[in-house]
This record gives sequence, structure tokens and C-alpha cells, in this order.
Amino acid sequence: VLNRPPAAWKPPGFAAREWLLLNPTAGWKRKRWKAKSWIEVLRRLPDARPIVITSGGQDWQVAHAREIAESLGERAHFLGGRTRLEEFLWLAAHARMVLGVDGAASHLAAAFGTRSLTLFLSTPEATGISPRRDPSR
Repeated sequence: VLNRPPAAWKPPGFAAREWLLLNPTAGWKRKRWKAKSWIEVLRRLPDARPIVITSGGQDWQVAHAREIAESLGERAHFLGGRTRLEEFLWLAAHARMVLGVDGAASHLAAAFGTRSLTLFLSTPEATGISPRRDPSR
């Protein structure tokens, strides 16, 4: 387990005490889940915590994350494409839970010991890259 990043890495002006972190994109475009599917799931969550939404800096990543954030209204805190690496690490380490696809946020959550829900959508089994535990856990 990695050490949690220091408070100095907290994004400027970030005030939430507990939050869910959603990073709906990865480096490969084909790994993303449909925005409407994320929106449906997030709206049904009984958890009322704020949802911090981040993404990589590519235009398609930011647009995908923004679409989700705009549909969630005030509950969403959109930081897509605007976080420095240190801030992203801090958010992933201190989140109540990280939600995402097979990408950096999910891998970091595992490394920090943060609870996570990871969707493995199109990572070919032939690569040998898949969850090590029973996926239903």
C-alpha cells in the first residue's frame, strides 16, 4: 500500500470532507463506459456525498467527463482535465470510494487501499490484465 499524499497536494479551494471520485476515462477510448450509463448509476446511488469527476486531459476525455458532471447538477464537482498529478493522487487516496474504468484512477485506488469499483470493459483477457480476485466481490 502506498503512503497517502500530504495535505499540500490537496486541490486549491477543495472543501469536501468526504466524496466519491469518478474518473470515467482511461488512455484507451474503447475502455470508457457510456455517459448515460454512468449517469443512471450515479443518480441511483443512495450515498449523498459529492461526486468529484476527473479525467485525462485529452479533449474526448474532458468532454465525456463533463457530460456526466452536467447531468448530475450540484452534486458533481467537475475537475476534468484540470488537476495536476499531485492533486489527482491526493483525490484518489482520500476519496471514500473511486469509481472508474480500467485506468489510472482505479489502479491508484488499489495502491492506496481506497475502496473502488472498476469496470473492465474492453481489456482483452489475452493480455493477462484483469482482476486478481473474484469480480463479484
